[in-house]
Amino acid sequence: MKICFSILGLLLFSFNHCYAQLRPGYDKNEAMELLKVNFQFADSTYSDSMPTPDRFEFKYRSRTVGFDNKWDYWEDKAGVGVLSLRGTTGTFASWGANFYAGMVPAKGWIKTSEKDTFYYELSKDPKALVHVGWTTALGCIWQDMDSVLFAQIDQGKKEFYITGHSQGGALAYLLTAHLLIMKENGIIPADVQFKTYCSAAPKPGNLYFAYYYEKMTQDGWHTIR
Repeated sequence: MKICFSILGLLLFSFNHCYAQLRPGYDKNEAMELLKVNFQFADSTYSDSMPTPDRFEFKYRSRTVGFDNKWDYWEDKAGVGVLSLRGTTGTFASWGANFYAGMVPAKGWIKTSEKDTFYYELSKDPKALVHVGWTTALGCIWQDMDSVLFAQIDQGKKEFYITGHSQGGALAYLLTAHLLIMKENGIIPADVQFKTYCSAAPKPGNLYFAYYYEKMTQDGWHTIR
């Protein structure tokens, strides 16, 4: 009897942790699930008839910030989180972020409001440049995301997907760079793992940004749908 209960307990433990341990490389099942997460922004340019995710459960949606930006937090039964970034909407503000296309150094600061300043480092390469509109949008999102993400990390969560479509994909690149540099700088624990899926994402930076980004995400931790 004890053996039966031990086996049952092991099976239940395995079931609850079947999604744990993020693995590098493209996985079509992951990609499909994260697309479903992306398309739950029914007030964006996507259809609200898209199927809902099977694996992930909705936990949090931010208020509208920046250039009509929003982000969602989803989580599966094993505690693997998803940071989902909304793509371009039909508003002037959202398209303004796309067209505000000047390039700025990948390390610096941006005033996101009269009282808020976003200090960012998206590359260690001094030649790296990034799209100022999307970097500003990231700064506005980060003001809201910061406390939510670190609350999850403080609770022991160590695995997170980052995902976005279109403008959301560009923001996913920049968010990934921001978080990985924070890991390099010891602000985020070294054992926290991020895996990024982007779809239809425009380029958020110059070649020097791309080279350093590729270095940080090599071995399959960033995939493009």
